[in-house]
Amino acid sequence: MNELTNITHLIAESFGEPGDRTFRISAKTDSHIIYIWVEKEHLIQLSLLVFQLSEKVSSKPEDAIEKPSEDTELNLTIIEFRVGKIALEFDPETELFTIEAIQDDEPNIVSPIHIRSKITPEIIIRFAKNALEVCAAGRPTCNLCLTPIDKNNPHKCPKLNGHLRFEIP
Repeated sequence: MNELTNITHLIAESFGEPGDRTFRISAKTDSHIIYIWVEKEHLIQLSLLVFQLSEKVSSKPEDAIEKPSEDTELNLTIIEFRVGKIALEFDPETELFTIEAIQDDEPNIVSPIHIRSKITPEIIIRFAKNALEVCAAGRPTCNLCLTPIDKNNPHKCPKLNGHLRFEIP
């Protein structure tokens, strides 16, 4: 798929227990349901960029992207892949965001999936808030060293006992 589409629904999801979670972006277009497997850091950085770019959105009423009819939802094709590159742009003239995702380079893939879709500010801002909530629902982090705290093992913060070891090569 290498066509420009309009995203009508976009959410971030996580699967698994904190400390062992996988993350996915689920998107719905006029003709596809797209599952993009990402790293947690992808979601965080994408959300922060959305908030940064959304400051440029004017407060004028926006033209909604045409919603698909219920009949077409039965004929949607499913696309699923692990992201290699993901990018976000904002066009101030149309006031639409464009998200671009390219499949991870794997040796057995001849033609990687490349998706480029338009998104309204309302949908992408709602997605960014959702993505940050999903990312924050994991393990708590230590306030001093910022490493995740595992509930099964006691946390040994190097800043509390004054010992921080570095191996010199």
